[in-house]
Amino acid sequence: MRWQKLFRFCLLALGVLLCAGRWAPMGEPPSEKQEEKAGAVWATKPITVPSNVRFPLQLPCHKWYGLLVIQAEFPGHQLLNCGLDTAMNACAVPPLTVLRLKLPKPTGEVHLQRLWQELDAPTTEIPSLSLGTLPIAPLQVAQLDVLQMLSPEIAISSADAPVCWLGGPFLSAFQVTINAEQEFLKLEPPNAPLPRGRGAVVVPMKLRNGCPEVMVSLPKSPPFPALVDLTAPISIIPTKVAETLKLQPLESLLCMGTDGKPYRLTRAIAPRLAVGKAGVDKLDVSFLQPPLPVPGQTKPENVNSPLESEAVLGRNFLDRYQLTLNYARRQIELIPLPHEQAK
Repeated sequence: MRWQKLFRFCLLALGVLLCAGRWAPMGEPPSEKQEEKAGAVWATKPITVPSNVRFPLQLPCHKWYGLLVIQAEFPGHQLLNCGLDTAMNACAVPPLTVLRLKLPKPTGEVHLQRLWQELDAPTTEIPSLSLGTLPIAPLQVAQLDVLQMLSPEIAISSADAPVCWLGGPFLSAFQVTINAEQEFLKLEPPNAPLPRGRGAVVVPMKLRNGCPEVMVSLPKSPPFPALVDLTAPISIIPTKVAETLKLQPLESLLCMGTDGKPYRLTRAIAPRLAVGKAGVDKLDVSFLQPPLPVPGQTKPENVNSPLESEAVLGRNFLDRYQLTLNYARRQIELIPLPHEQAK
């Protein structure tokens, strides 16, 4: 079934986050002024947009295993897929791309953030690439296999996998509008007015370690922050929210934590998930439950996982809207797609 495939993909992505890397401190996220002062929002260099580029620039995009990708022209006139990753404060390429494009050897190392995971990765540069009439030269990238983190099965079997992932250092240079139904990506200057459309909802966003974060709400539960993640197939809600709403588990799968103890990743149906006045009824969500009892132990140890309080706004919500991200103004706009407006 379709939900089983989506849930399995989500489990793989979340399972890797549980089993690898190290956790960032879970205190209050830095304020915008603190981020700017520290200069640590972007792990790789932000791109420079040439002054002679004509806007708006509309590019075709399509779904690849459910992930949103666009084509870019790389050295040697190669048209190759690039993925969009709002949950990463860097641009990245897998090691195979370094070999495939004969990129320079690592010139240094950066400390980057992807979702809630902190990673150290070597850096290199793509000498030049073009997105339609937009040339980018050079593009600093971290060597990180994002697809391997999302789904090892797809990463191994797919020859047309994205060779580059465009994160915050790219997306923040524009006002970015994504329409998954009509399959286009529109790039405009950061000072461009937001698109107009029936049912448009504009909400503020914060940058958490360079990743967009918005407030999300469910009925009879206080709002909570959630990271906007174009690579997540299913939305994730905090464990306490699921327990407060007494959501009925539909499916639970085991995953292993960094402490070697088992956890349950559970799927349920939320009555309604909303961002401002934009909402989706009966939405698939997942949440992480506390560790299961160790065999021979009468009750589980009281171990709090950082993931239990985290949340993600995934594609099963975002794909129902035309999404506009404006990093400069800290705004997100959601316009219901035609099939949603017809409901």
